[in-house]
Amino acid sequence: MQSENRFQRNQFEKPNNIKVCRRCIFVSCYDLCLSLSQQKHTAMTTQVTNDIKVSVETKFQELYSDPSKMYFLFTYKIKIENTGDYDVQLLRRHWNITDSISERRDVDGAGVVGQQPVLRPGESYEYESACNLKSEFGKMKGNYTFERLVDGAAFQVNIPEFKMSVPYRLN
Repeated sequence: MQSENRFQRNQFEKPNNIKVCRRCIFVSCYDLCLSLSQQKHTAMTTQVTNDIKVSVETKFQELYSDPSKMYFLFTYKIKIENTGDYDVQLLRRHWNITDSISERRDVDGAGVVGQQPVLRPGESYEYESACNLKSEFGKMKGNYTFERLVDGAAFQVNIPEFKMSVPYRLN
């Protein structure tokens, strides 16, 4: 399985004026990260599993996509909330990524965007990341592996399925 970070970096054509980004480790282009952080995402999808609430919003990045090369970049913003009674730590992630030309990728890795956050009851953690597709439509779903810190018990949390679509193709 390839790392999500490595996959994106190898697929993304970087502009000549690239700077090292301090906002993320996922996309190493400072200008892209700055522009992504200022854009509005689409409607939210939410699911609660084992007292962990996961909410996802997506956004098509037209400026960084190239349809003539079958390259469509989408960003997604995820909020993870601990609605339970125990401190938990996010250890791993697993993604199933499918685009409309039936290409499927599985991505596994430690934590999210280089972090393995600890969430106390009532706390939340947010991050943004990106996914490229070879078509105008796709979807992602997956799960996180968490550890309950009081007893070391591992448990799975579902990441709700969310769709990615180029807005101008929805007419």
